[in-house]
Amino acid sequence: PLNFIQVSLLRRLRALPEQEGPEAQALLEAIFLTINGIAAGLKNTG
Repeated sequence: PLNFIQVSLLRRLRALPEQEGPEAQALLEAIFLTINGIAAGLKNTG
């Protein structure tokens, strides 16, 4: 499920030594996609 992926991505982001690098930006983009996916799922179910 998306929430497990989201938790994994957040852990990876927090473990990075540098929060401003390209890897951090890629992880943030993936986290935002999971947020949008969960929001879309909730929208469809009411």
